[in-house]
Amino acid sequence: YYIFVGDYVDRGIENKEVIEFLLKIKDSSNVCLLEGNHEKWLWKYANDESVQSKEFMLHTKKQLEDIDKKDIRLLYRKLRQCILFRYNGQRYLCSHGGISLAKDNLIFTPTCDFIDGVGRYEDIYACQDTFNKDNADIIQIHGHRNPHNLEVKQNDTNYNLEGRVEFGGDLRAVIINNDGISTKEIHNTIFKLEEEKTEEQRNEDRKIVDLANLVTQLQTNKKAIIEKKFDNISSFNFTRNVFYDKEWNEMTMKARGLFINTDNYTISARAYEKFFNIGEVKETELEYLSTHLEFPVECYVKYNGFLGILGYDEKNDKLLFCSKSNVGGQFAQYFEDIFMAKYSNVADKILDYIKENNVSMVFEVIDPVNDPHIIKYEDKEIVLLDIVKRQIDFEKIEYEGLCDFARQYGFKHKEKSHILNSWADFLVWYNEVLDKDYTYNGEIIEGFVIEDMKGFMTKLKLDYYKYWKFMRSVADSVMRIGKSGNRKGYYDRTAALTTAEMNEFYGFLIELSKTDYDGNTDIITLRDLYEKSKTCKI
Repeated sequence: YYIFVGDYVDRGIENKEVIEFLLKIKDSSNVCLLEGNHEKWLWKYANDESVQSKEFMLHTKKQLEDIDKKDIRLLYRKLRQCILFRYNGQRYLCSHGGISLAKDNLIFTPTCDFIDGVGRYEDIYACQDTFNKDNADIIQIHGHRNPHNLEVKQNDTNYNLEGRVEFGGDLRAVIINNDGISTKEIHNTIFKLEEEKTEEQRNEDRKIVDLANLVTQLQTNKKAIIEKKFDNISSFNFTRNVFYDKEWNEMTMKARGLFINTDNYTISARAYEKFFNIGEVKETELEYLSTHLEFPVECYVKYNGFLGILGYDEKNDKLLFCSKSNVGGQFAQYFEDIFMAKYSNVADKILDYIKENNVSMVFEVIDPVNDPHIIKYEDKEIVLLDIVKRQIDFEKIEYEGLCDFARQYGFKHKEKSHILNSWADFLVWYNEVLDKDYTYNGEIIEGFVIEDMKGFMTKLKLDYYKYWKFMRSVADSVMRIGKSGNRKGYYDRTAALTTAEMNEFYGFLIELSKTDYDGNTDIITLRDLYEKSKTCKI
Protein backbone atom coordinates (compact mmCIF):
# COMPACT_ATOMS: atom_id res chain seq x y z
CA TYR A 1 0.00 0.00 0.00
CA TYR A 2 1.45 3.35 -1.09
CA ILE A 3 0.77 6.66 0.66
CA PHE A 4 1.95 9.89 -0.99
CA VAL A 5 2.03 12.92 1.30
CA GLY A 6 1.42 15.78 -1.13
CA ASP A 7 3.05 18.76 -2.86
CA TYR A 8 3.05 17.13 -6.26
CA VAL A 9 3.40 20.43 -8.15
CA ASP A 10 5.50 23.59 -7.79
CA ARG A 11 8.21 21.57 -6.05
CA GLY A 12 10.39 20.72 -9.02
CA ILE A 13 10.85 20.97 -12.76
CA GLU A 14 8.93 17.87 -13.93
CA ASN A 15 5.40 18.83 -12.93
CA LYS A 16 3.80 17.39 -16.07
CA GLU A 17 5.47 14.01 -15.58
CA VAL A 18 4.37 13.87 -11.94
CA ILE A 19 0.74 14.67 -12.74
CA GLU A 20 0.65 12.18 -15.59
CA PHE A 21 2.00 9.52 -13.20
CA LEU A 22 -0.61 10.37 -10.57
CA LEU A 23 -3.39 10.22 -13.17
CA LYS A 24 -2.32 6.64 -13.97
CA ILE A 25 -2.35 5.45 -10.35
CA LYS A 26 -5.11 7.59 -8.78
CA ASP A 27 -7.77 4.88 -9.07
CA SER A 28 -5.58 2.05 -7.81
CA SER A 29 -6.92 0.33 -4.70
CA ASN A 30 -3.50 0.27 -3.05
CA VAL A 31 -2.78 4.01 -3.41
CA CYS A 32 -3.64 6.91 -1.11
CA LEU A 33 -2.92 10.44 -2.32
CA LEU A 34 -2.81 13.09 0.42
CA GLU A 35 -3.26 16.78 -0.31
CA GLY A 36 -0.40 19.22 0.10
CA ASN A 37 -0.67 22.98 0.39
CA HIS A 38 0.36 23.43 -3.27
CA GLU A 39 -2.45 21.30 -4.64
CA LYS A 40 -4.93 24.12 -4.12
CA TRP A 41 -3.30 25.84 -7.10
CA LEU A 42 -4.10 22.79 -9.20
CA TRP A 43 -7.77 23.09 -8.29
CA LYS A 44 -7.89 26.81 -8.93
CA TYR A 45 -6.06 26.45 -12.23
CA ALA A 46 -8.40 23.66 -13.36
CA ASN A 47 -11.40 25.88 -12.56
CA ASP A 48 -9.96 29.05 -14.18
CA GLU A 49 -9.59 30.85 -10.86
CA SER A 50 -6.80 33.16 -9.64
CA VAL A 51 -3.59 31.41 -8.60
CA GLN A 52 -1.39 33.22 -6.09
CA SER A 53 1.80 31.32 -6.86
CA LYS A 54 4.57 32.72 -9.06
CA GLU A 55 6.10 29.28 -9.47
CA PHE A 56 2.81 27.86 -10.71
CA MET A 57 1.99 30.73 -13.05
CA LEU A 58 5.45 31.04 -14.60
CA HIS A 59 6.47 27.39 -14.79
CA THR A 60 3.97 24.75 -13.64
CA LYS A 61 1.03 26.13 -15.62
CA LYS A 62 2.91 26.01 -18.91
CA GLN A 63 3.97 22.41 -18.27
CA LEU A 64 0.37 21.35 -17.63
CA GLU A 65 -1.19 22.94 -20.72
CA ASP A 66 -1.41 19.60 -22.57
CA ILE A 67 -3.29 17.94 -19.71
CA ASP A 68 -7.08 18.21 -19.77
CA LYS A 69 -8.35 20.36 -16.89
CA LYS A 70 -11.19 17.90 -16.40
CA ASP A 71 -8.61 15.18 -15.63
CA ILE A 72 -6.90 17.50 -13.17
CA ARG A 73 -10.22 18.08 -11.40
CA LEU A 74 -10.80 14.34 -11.20
CA LEU A 75 -7.33 13.89 -9.73
CA TYR A 76 -7.91 16.58 -7.12
CA ARG A 77 -11.13 14.92 -6.00
CA LYS A 78 -9.12 11.80 -5.20
CA LEU A 79 -6.95 13.65 -2.67
CA ARG A 80 -7.47 13.04 1.04
CA GLN A 81 -6.37 15.25 3.88
CA CYS A 82 -5.09 12.51 6.23
CA ILE A 83 -5.05 8.79 6.77
CA LEU A 84 -5.14 6.99 10.16
CA PHE A 85 -4.46 3.27 10.12
CA ARG A 86 -3.32 0.38 12.35
CA TYR A 87 -0.58 -2.04 11.34
CA ASN A 88 0.69 -4.86 13.55
CA GLY A 89 -1.01 -3.24 16.53
CA GLN A 90 0.61 0.18 15.97
CA ARG A 91 -1.43 3.22 14.93
CA TYR A 92 -0.06 5.60 12.26
CA LEU A 93 -1.26 9.05 11.20
CA CYS A 94 -0.13 10.55 7.89
CA SER A 95 -0.79 14.07 6.60
CA HIS A 96 1.08 16.63 4.58
CA GLY A 97 1.53 19.42 7.13
CA GLY A 98 1.89 17.60 10.45
CA ILE A 99 -0.21 18.35 13.53
CA SER A 100 0.51 18.74 17.23
CA LEU A 101 -2.40 16.70 18.65
CA ALA A 102 -4.39 13.75 17.34
CA LYS A 103 -7.87 14.16 18.77
CA ASP A 104 -9.98 11.12 19.57
CA ASN A 105 -12.24 12.07 16.66
CA LEU A 106 -10.16 13.53 13.82
CA ILE A 107 -13.23 15.07 12.24
CA PHE A 108 -12.84 17.87 14.78
CA THR A 109 -9.36 18.73 13.47
CA PRO A 110 -9.56 21.50 10.84
CA THR A 111 -8.72 20.36 7.32
CA CYS A 112 -6.23 23.22 6.98
CA ASP A 113 -4.18 21.79 9.87
CA PHE A 114 -3.58 18.56 7.98
CA ILE A 115 -2.71 20.41 4.75
CA ASP A 116 -0.81 23.48 6.02
CA GLY A 117 0.34 22.20 9.40
CA VAL A 118 -0.30 23.76 12.82
CA GLY A 119 1.17 27.18 13.53
CA ARG A 120 3.90 28.91 11.55
CA TYR A 121 6.30 27.16 9.21
CA GLU A 122 9.11 27.25 11.77
CA ASP A 123 6.86 25.83 14.52
CA ILE A 124 7.07 22.27 13.21
CA TYR A 125 9.62 21.10 15.80
CA ALA A 126 7.47 22.38 18.67
CA CYS A 127 4.49 20.60 17.08
CA GLN A 128 6.45 17.35 16.91
CA ASP A 129 7.54 17.66 20.54
CA THR A 130 3.95 18.25 21.62
CA PHE A 131 2.71 15.31 19.54
CA ASN A 132 5.40 13.06 21.04
CA LYS A 133 4.32 14.09 24.54
CA ASP A 134 0.54 13.83 24.10
CA ASN A 135 0.17 11.02 21.52
CA ALA A 136 2.80 8.48 22.45
CA ASP A 137 0.66 5.64 21.06
CA ILE A 138 0.52 7.08 17.50
CA ILE A 139 3.36 7.49 15.03
CA GLN A 140 2.99 10.57 12.82
CA ILE A 141 4.48 10.76 9.32
CA HIS A 142 4.32 14.06 7.41
CA GLY A 143 6.19 16.37 5.04
CA HIS A 144 5.80 20.09 4.22
CA ARG A 145 8.24 21.77 6.62
CA ASN A 146 11.66 21.01 7.99
CA PRO A 147 13.53 24.34 8.01
CA HIS A 148 16.71 22.92 9.56
CA ASN A 149 16.64 19.84 7.30
CA LEU A 150 16.81 17.43 10.23
CA GLU A 151 16.88 13.67 9.65
CA VAL A 152 13.77 11.64 8.80
CA LYS A 153 13.19 10.26 12.30
CA GLN A 154 12.87 13.32 14.49
CA ASN A 155 11.68 11.66 17.73
CA ASP A 156 10.01 8.43 18.82
CA THR A 157 6.65 9.31 17.23
CA ASN A 158 7.49 11.68 14.36
CA TYR A 159 8.95 11.02 10.92
CA ASN A 160 9.51 14.00 8.61
CA LEU A 161 9.68 13.41 4.85
CA GLU A 162 10.58 16.99 3.87
CA GLY A 163 14.14 16.80 2.49
CA ARG A 164 14.36 19.77 0.11
CA VAL A 165 14.11 17.38 -2.81
CA GLU A 166 13.18 20.18 -5.23
CA PHE A 167 16.51 21.93 -4.59
CA GLY A 168 18.78 18.91 -4.99
CA GLY A 169 18.01 17.30 -1.63
CA ASP A 170 16.59 13.85 -1.00
CA LEU A 171 13.31 12.16 -1.77
CA ARG A 172 12.42 10.57 1.56
CA ALA A 173 10.29 7.52 2.29
CA VAL A 174 9.21 5.57 5.34
CA ILE A 175 8.75 1.81 4.90
CA ILE A 176 6.52 -0.07 7.36
CA ASN A 177 6.56 -3.89 7.35
CA ASN A 178 6.75 -6.85 9.71
CA ASP A 179 10.30 -5.91 10.60
CA GLY A 180 9.20 -2.47 11.86
CA ILE A 181 9.96 0.97 10.41
CA SER A 182 12.83 1.85 8.14
CA THR A 183 13.66 4.95 6.11
CA LYS A 184 14.92 5.49 2.59
CA GLU A 185 16.47 8.59 1.02
CA ILE A 186 17.12 8.98 -2.72
CA HIS A 187 19.23 11.93 -3.80
CA ASN A 188 17.66 14.11 -6.49
CA THR A 189 19.83 15.16 -9.43
CA ILE A 190 17.08 16.89 -11.46
CA PHE A 191 16.48 20.24 -9.80
CA LYS A 192 16.92 23.98 -9.99
CA LEU A 193 18.98 26.15 -7.70
CA GLU A 194 17.20 27.92 -4.86
CA GLU A 195 17.18 31.72 -5.04
CA GLU A 196 17.83 34.00 -2.13
CA LYS A 197 15.46 36.93 -2.57
CA THR A 198 15.32 40.46 -1.22
CA GLU A 199 12.06 42.08 -0.16
CA GLU A 200 12.13 44.09 -3.39
CA GLN A 201 12.39 40.86 -5.39
CA ARG A 202 9.51 39.34 -3.44
CA ASN A 203 7.42 42.45 -4.24
CA GLU A 204 8.24 41.98 -7.90
CA ASP A 205 7.18 38.34 -7.61
CA ARG A 206 3.81 39.43 -6.23
CA LYS A 207 3.36 41.79 -9.19
CA ILE A 208 4.11 38.94 -11.59
CA VAL A 209 1.56 36.71 -9.87
CA ASP A 210 -1.08 39.46 -10.02
CA LEU A 211 -0.42 39.98 -13.72
CA ALA A 212 -0.43 36.25 -14.45
CA ASN A 213 -3.83 35.98 -12.78
CA LEU A 214 -5.08 38.96 -14.77
CA VAL A 215 -4.03 37.16 -17.96
CA THR A 216 -5.92 34.05 -16.83
CA GLN A 217 -9.06 36.10 -16.19
CA LEU A 218 -8.76 37.81 -19.57
CA GLN A 219 -8.12 34.56 -21.43
CA THR A 220 -11.06 32.74 -19.86
CA ASN A 221 -13.52 35.60 -20.47
CA LYS A 222 -13.84 34.88 -24.18
CA LYS A 223 -17.29 36.39 -24.58
CA ALA A 224 -16.03 39.81 -23.54
CA ILE A 225 -12.28 39.80 -24.26
CA ILE A 226 -10.34 39.20 -27.46
CA GLU A 227 -6.76 37.95 -27.24
CA LYS A 228 -4.38 38.31 -30.17
CA LYS A 229 -1.01 36.58 -30.01
CA PHE A 230 2.18 37.98 -31.49
CA ASP A 231 4.91 35.47 -30.64
CA ASN A 232 5.45 35.91 -26.87
CA ILE A 233 3.24 39.01 -26.61
CA SER A 234 -0.54 38.92 -26.30
CA SER A 235 -2.80 41.89 -26.78
CA PHE A 236 -6.19 42.15 -25.08
CA ASN A 237 -9.19 44.22 -26.06
CA PHE A 238 -12.94 44.17 -25.48
CA THR A 239 -15.23 42.61 -28.07
CA ARG A 240 -17.67 44.41 -30.35
CA ASN A 241 -20.57 43.05 -28.28
CA VAL A 242 -19.15 44.67 -25.14
CA PHE A 243 -18.95 47.97 -27.00
CA TYR A 244 -22.41 47.87 -28.55
CA ASP A 245 -24.14 46.39 -25.48
CA LYS A 246 -22.19 48.69 -23.11
CA GLU A 247 -21.17 45.78 -20.89
CA TRP A 248 -18.48 47.77 -19.11
CA ASN A 249 -16.79 46.53 -15.98
CA GLU A 250 -13.33 46.67 -14.45
CA MET A 251 -12.07 43.89 -16.71
CA THR A 252 -13.47 45.10 -20.05
CA MET A 253 -12.35 48.67 -19.35
CA LYS A 254 -8.82 47.53 -18.48
CA ALA A 255 -8.53 45.31 -21.57
CA ARG A 256 -7.88 48.15 -24.00
CA GLY A 257 -4.50 48.67 -25.56
CA LEU A 258 -2.93 46.16 -23.15
CA PHE A 259 0.05 44.14 -24.40
CA ILE A 260 1.46 41.45 -22.09
CA ASN A 261 4.60 39.33 -22.41
CA THR A 262 3.23 35.89 -21.51
CA ASP A 263 6.72 34.36 -21.23
CA ASN A 264 7.52 36.24 -18.02
CA TYR A 265 4.22 38.04 -17.25
CA THR A 266 5.36 41.60 -17.69
CA ILE A 267 3.52 44.38 -19.48
CA SER A 268 5.20 45.23 -22.78
CA ALA A 269 2.99 48.22 -23.57
CA ARG A 270 -0.19 49.79 -22.33
CA ALA A 271 -2.34 52.79 -23.05
CA TYR A 272 -5.43 54.13 -21.29
CA GLU A 273 -8.22 52.17 -19.74
CA LYS A 274 -11.50 52.75 -21.54
CA PHE A 275 -13.03 56.16 -20.79
CA PHE A 276 -16.21 57.67 -22.16
CA ASN A 277 -17.78 60.70 -23.82
CA ILE A 278 -19.82 63.08 -21.73
CA GLY A 279 -23.32 61.61 -21.53
CA GLU A 280 -22.26 58.17 -22.80
CA VAL A 281 -22.57 56.35 -19.45
CA LYS A 282 -24.07 57.25 -16.09
CA GLU A 283 -20.69 58.32 -14.68
CA THR A 284 -20.26 60.92 -17.43
CA GLU A 285 -23.76 62.42 -17.41
CA LEU A 286 -23.74 66.10 -16.44
CA GLU A 287 -25.81 65.54 -13.31
CA TYR A 288 -23.36 62.94 -12.07
CA LEU A 289 -20.32 65.02 -13.01
CA SER A 290 -21.70 68.01 -11.12
CA THR A 291 -21.29 66.15 -7.81
CA HIS A 292 -18.30 63.92 -8.58
CA LEU A 293 -15.75 65.99 -10.48
CA GLU A 294 -12.89 67.07 -8.24
CA PHE A 295 -11.72 70.54 -9.17
CA PRO A 296 -9.64 72.04 -10.60
CA VAL A 297 -10.32 70.20 -13.85
CA GLU A 298 -7.84 70.28 -16.72
CA CYS A 299 -8.87 70.16 -20.39
CA TYR A 300 -6.62 68.99 -23.22
CA VAL A 301 -7.01 69.30 -26.97
CA LYS A 302 -8.21 66.04 -28.53
CA TYR A 303 -6.50 65.23 -31.81
CA ASN A 304 -8.16 63.32 -34.63
CA GLY A 305 -5.94 60.37 -35.53
CA PHE A 306 -5.41 56.87 -34.18
CA LEU A 307 -3.68 55.72 -31.01
CA GLY A 308 -0.08 54.58 -31.30
CA ILE A 309 1.54 52.88 -28.31
CA LEU A 310 5.31 52.66 -27.94
CA GLY A 311 6.45 49.89 -25.60
CA TYR A 312 9.34 47.52 -25.02
CA ASP A 313 10.02 44.26 -26.83
CA GLU A 314 12.15 42.53 -24.19
CA LYS A 315 12.82 39.40 -26.25
CA ASN A 316 14.47 41.40 -29.04
CA ASP A 317 15.53 44.39 -26.90
CA LYS A 318 13.91 46.96 -29.15
CA LEU A 319 11.06 49.44 -29.33
CA LEU A 320 7.62 47.88 -29.70
CA PHE A 321 5.27 49.75 -32.04
CA CYS A 322 1.59 48.96 -31.40
CA SER A 323 -1.73 50.34 -32.54
CA LYS A 324 -5.21 49.52 -31.35
CA SER A 325 -4.75 45.85 -30.43
CA ASN A 326 -1.98 44.93 -32.86
CA VAL A 327 1.76 44.54 -32.78
CA GLY A 328 2.97 45.28 -36.27
CA GLY A 329 0.28 45.42 -38.92
CA GLN A 330 -0.67 48.30 -41.15
CA PHE A 331 -1.42 50.99 -38.59
CA ALA A 332 1.52 50.14 -36.36
CA GLN A 333 3.68 50.44 -39.47
CA TYR A 334 2.25 53.90 -40.24
CA PHE A 335 3.14 54.84 -36.67
CA GLU A 336 6.66 53.45 -36.89
CA ASP A 337 7.31 55.10 -40.26
CA ILE A 338 6.41 58.56 -38.95
CA PHE A 339 8.34 58.02 -35.70
CA MET A 340 11.52 56.91 -37.45
CA ALA A 341 11.28 59.64 -40.09
CA LYS A 342 11.15 62.31 -37.40
CA TYR A 343 12.96 60.83 -34.38
CA SER A 344 15.34 58.10 -35.54
CA ASN A 345 18.25 60.12 -34.13
CA VAL A 346 16.89 59.72 -30.57
CA ALA A 347 15.31 56.25 -30.91
CA ASP A 348 18.04 54.57 -28.82
CA LYS A 349 17.62 57.13 -26.04
CA ILE A 350 13.86 56.63 -26.08
CA LEU A 351 14.40 52.86 -25.82
CA ASP A 352 16.67 53.35 -22.79
CA TYR A 353 14.13 55.65 -21.16
CA ILE A 354 11.28 53.17 -21.66
CA LYS A 355 13.36 50.30 -20.26
CA GLU A 356 14.82 52.15 -17.28
CA ASN A 357 11.53 53.75 -16.20
CA ASN A 358 9.26 50.80 -17.04
CA VAL A 359 6.89 52.95 -19.07
CA SER A 360 5.22 53.05 -22.45
CA MET A 361 4.34 56.12 -24.48
CA VAL A 362 0.96 56.92 -25.96
CA PHE A 363 0.79 58.98 -29.15
CA GLU A 364 -1.90 60.35 -31.39
CA VAL A 365 -0.82 59.33 -34.88
CA ILE A 366 -1.94 61.73 -37.60
CA ASP A 367 -1.50 60.35 -41.12
CA PRO A 368 -3.58 62.34 -43.63
CA VAL A 369 -2.22 60.26 -46.52
CA ASN A 370 -2.86 56.71 -45.32
CA ASP A 371 -5.54 57.25 -42.67
CA PRO A 372 -7.59 60.45 -43.07
CA HIS A 373 -10.28 60.87 -40.41
CA ILE A 374 -12.68 63.81 -39.97
CA ILE A 375 -10.44 66.78 -39.17
CA LYS A 376 -8.18 67.90 -42.01
CA TYR A 377 -4.43 67.94 -41.37
CA GLU A 378 -1.79 68.91 -43.89
CA ASP A 379 1.17 66.93 -42.59
CA LYS A 380 1.96 63.63 -40.93
CA GLU A 381 2.58 64.03 -37.19
CA ILE A 382 2.70 62.12 -33.94
CA VAL A 383 1.64 63.88 -30.75
CA LEU A 384 2.84 62.59 -27.38
CA LEU A 385 -0.27 62.25 -25.21
CA ASP A 386 1.03 60.55 -22.08
CA ILE A 387 3.80 58.44 -20.59
CA VAL A 388 2.13 55.51 -18.82
CA LYS A 389 3.72 53.09 -16.35
CA ARG A 390 3.81 49.48 -17.51
CA GLN A 391 1.86 48.05 -14.58
CA ILE A 392 -1.65 46.74 -13.90
CA ASP A 393 -3.00 49.86 -12.19
CA PHE A 394 -3.16 52.83 -14.53
CA GLU A 395 -0.68 55.56 -13.63
CA LYS A 396 0.96 58.22 -15.78
CA ILE A 397 3.52 60.93 -15.22
CA GLU A 398 2.37 64.48 -14.52
CA TYR A 399 1.78 66.90 -17.39
CA GLU A 400 4.77 69.06 -16.47
CA GLY A 401 7.04 66.01 -16.63
CA LEU A 402 5.52 65.09 -19.99
CA CYS A 403 6.29 68.58 -21.33
CA ASP A 404 9.87 68.46 -20.05
CA PHE A 405 10.43 65.08 -21.69
CA ALA A 406 8.88 66.23 -24.99
CA ARG A 407 11.06 69.35 -25.07
CA GLN A 408 14.19 67.30 -24.36
CA TYR A 409 13.63 64.99 -27.34
CA GLY A 410 11.76 67.33 -29.70
CA PHE A 411 8.33 65.69 -29.54
CA LYS A 412 5.13 67.59 -30.11
CA HIS A 413 3.01 66.99 -27.00
CA LYS A 414 -0.64 67.37 -26.11
CA GLU A 415 -1.83 70.87 -25.34
CA LYS A 416 -3.54 71.91 -22.14
CA SER A 417 -6.31 74.25 -23.22
CA HIS A 418 -8.20 75.19 -20.05
CA ILE A 419 -8.13 74.91 -16.28
CA LEU A 420 -11.61 75.00 -14.74
CA ASN A 421 -11.82 75.74 -11.02
CA SER A 422 -15.50 75.11 -10.28
CA TRP A 423 -18.66 73.52 -11.65
CA ALA A 424 -19.89 76.99 -12.63
CA ASP A 425 -16.71 77.52 -14.67
CA PHE A 426 -17.20 74.09 -16.24
CA LEU A 427 -20.75 74.88 -17.40
CA VAL A 428 -19.72 78.21 -18.92
CA TRP A 429 -16.89 76.52 -20.81
CA TYR A 430 -19.06 73.55 -21.80
CA ASN A 431 -21.75 75.75 -23.38
CA GLU A 432 -19.13 77.88 -25.11
CA VAL A 433 -17.31 75.04 -26.84
CA LEU A 434 -20.55 73.35 -27.92
CA ASP A 435 -21.49 76.37 -30.00
CA LYS A 436 -21.88 75.30 -33.64
CA ASP A 437 -19.27 77.76 -34.90
CA TYR A 438 -16.74 77.20 -32.11
CA THR A 439 -13.07 76.98 -33.05
CA TYR A 440 -10.08 76.59 -30.76
CA ASN A 441 -7.61 79.40 -31.40
CA GLY A 442 -9.09 79.71 -34.87
CA GLU A 443 -8.68 75.99 -35.64
CA ILE A 444 -11.24 73.24 -36.03
CA ILE A 445 -10.53 70.37 -33.61
CA GLU A 446 -12.19 67.10 -32.68
CA GLY A 447 -12.82 68.00 -29.05
CA PHE A 448 -11.30 67.85 -25.59
CA VAL A 449 -10.13 65.29 -23.03
CA ILE A 450 -11.09 66.27 -19.48
CA GLU A 451 -9.22 65.12 -16.37
CA ASP A 452 -10.02 65.93 -12.76
CA MET A 453 -7.73 65.85 -9.73
CA LYS A 454 -8.54 62.18 -8.98
CA GLY A 455 -7.42 61.12 -12.43
CA PHE A 456 -10.99 60.60 -13.67
CA MET A 457 -11.15 61.09 -17.45
CA THR A 458 -13.95 61.87 -19.86
CA LYS A 459 -14.05 63.41 -23.33
CA LEU A 460 -16.15 65.88 -25.25
CA LYS A 461 -16.66 65.72 -29.02
CA LEU A 462 -17.48 69.05 -30.70
CA ASP A 463 -20.34 69.80 -33.08
CA TYR A 464 -18.26 70.00 -36.27
CA TYR A 465 -16.66 66.63 -35.62
CA LYS A 466 -19.95 64.88 -34.75
CA TYR A 467 -21.69 66.39 -37.78
CA TRP A 468 -19.10 65.28 -40.30
CA LYS A 469 -18.67 61.89 -38.64
CA PHE A 470 -22.36 61.28 -39.28
CA MET A 471 -22.06 62.54 -42.83
CA ARG A 472 -19.16 60.15 -43.34
CA SER A 473 -21.55 57.25 -42.76
CA VAL A 474 -23.88 58.79 -45.38
CA ALA A 475 -21.00 59.14 -47.84
CA ASP A 476 -19.81 55.59 -47.19
CA SER A 477 -23.27 54.30 -48.05
CA VAL A 478 -23.67 56.33 -51.25
CA MET A 479 -20.14 55.80 -52.61
CA ARG A 480 -19.82 52.13 -51.66
CA ILE A 481 -19.12 49.89 -54.63
CA GLY A 482 -21.20 46.72 -54.61
CA LYS A 483 -20.58 43.27 -56.08
CA SER A 484 -21.90 44.51 -59.43
CA GLY A 485 -19.08 47.01 -59.63
CA ASN A 486 -21.50 49.95 -59.35
CA ARG A 487 -21.84 52.39 -56.49
CA LYS A 488 -24.85 51.99 -54.22
CA GLY A 489 -25.85 55.59 -54.92
CA TYR A 490 -28.21 56.22 -52.02
CA TYR A 491 -28.59 56.30 -48.23
CA ASP A 492 -31.26 54.17 -46.51
CA ARG A 493 -32.12 56.46 -43.59
CA THR A 494 -32.87 59.75 -45.32
CA ALA A 495 -35.20 60.73 -42.45
CA ALA A 496 -32.02 61.31 -40.42
CA LEU A 497 -31.01 64.12 -42.83
CA THR A 498 -32.74 66.88 -40.89
CA THR A 499 -31.09 70.05 -42.22
CA ALA A 500 -30.85 71.74 -45.61
CA GLU A 501 -27.04 71.36 -45.60
CA MET A 502 -27.30 67.64 -44.92
CA ASN A 503 -29.65 67.20 -47.86
CA GLU A 504 -27.54 69.40 -50.08
CA PHE A 505 -24.42 67.35 -49.34
CA TYR A 506 -26.42 64.16 -49.86
CA GLY A 507 -27.56 65.44 -53.25
CA PHE A 508 -23.95 66.22 -54.16
CA LEU A 509 -22.96 62.65 -53.27
CA ILE A 510 -25.74 61.17 -55.37
CA GLU A 511 -24.70 63.18 -58.41
CA LEU A 512 -21.04 62.31 -57.86
CA SER A 513 -21.88 58.59 -57.61
CA LYS A 514 -23.43 58.75 -61.09
CA THR A 515 -20.19 59.96 -62.68
CA ASP A 516 -17.03 58.01 -63.42
CA TYR A 517 -15.32 59.54 -60.37
CA ASP A 518 -12.46 57.29 -59.27
CA GLY A 519 -10.80 59.47 -56.66
CA ASN A 520 -10.56 59.04 -52.88
CA THR A 521 -13.87 58.67 -51.05
CA ASP A 522 -12.77 59.61 -47.53
CA ILE A 523 -14.93 62.29 -45.95
CA ILE A 524 -12.20 64.96 -46.07
CA THR A 525 -11.75 64.59 -49.84
CA LEU A 526 -15.51 64.50 -50.46
CA ARG A 527 -16.08 67.49 -48.19
CA ASP A 528 -13.43 69.48 -50.07
CA LEU A 529 -15.05 68.57 -53.40
CA TYR A 530 -18.43 69.60 -52.04
CA GLU A 531 -17.11 72.96 -50.83
CA LYS A 532 -15.42 73.49 -54.19
CA SER A 533 -18.65 72.67 -56.03
CA LYS A 534 -20.51 75.30 -54.00
CA THR A 535 -17.88 77.89 -54.89
CA CYS A 536 -18.14 77.00 -58.59
CA LYS A 537 -21.93 77.41 -58.50
CA ILE A 538 -21.53 80.83 -56.97
